[in-house]
Amino acid sequence: MSQAVQSAPTEKRREGTALPHRCYTTGQLADIRNVLPASIRTSVWRRGHFMNIVPIKTGSGKSARLLWPAAQVDALLPPELAGEVAA
Repeated sequence: MSQAVQSAPTEKRREGTALPHRCYTTGQLADIRNVLPASIRTSVWRRGHFMNIVPIKTGSGKSARLLWPAAQVDALLPPELAGEVAA
């Protein structure tokens, strides 16, 4: 008897909804936090978030991407570094 493993849902983008003004890619977030992108994806797969930030999923299947709201990511940084990473 096997049980289906369900991962926590990510925030899915619906047609007609706008993305936040600025977003980071998973690679950019990995550089900011000094971790591997695979570690971030694993955290989202297991828990539905990375450091309490829920990503926005765009696309589906192999073309799916995770985007991270910049305001929430910048809140994790010291004030002097916030916003400089995306520039």
